[in-house]
Amino acid sequence: MFDRSSNPIDNMLKLLSEYTLHMEELVKQREVELHNEKMQVEDMLYTILPRFTTPHLLSIELDRKRKFHLAAETESRLKVTNTFS
Repeated sequence: MFDRSSNPIDNMLKLLSEYTLHMEELVKQREVELHNEKMQVEDMLYTILPRFTTPHLLSIELDRKRKFHLAAETESRLKVTNTFS
């Protein structure tokens, strides 16, 4: 991994390259995990809430500027009681 006979700059570049590759792999792994979690949350929303509200709630997530306005609007128009047993 560390070669004392070569130039220190070359060694540093090699280490940085290896680190970069490792970090890219971690990011890809985390993206897959995030996608899986997001799908689970969407499935849960479709299970708990009425079908016509879930796409609206999911679209709120995509538009951060209108997020709170739409959430308040949805909440005021829709009164739902969920009971768990």
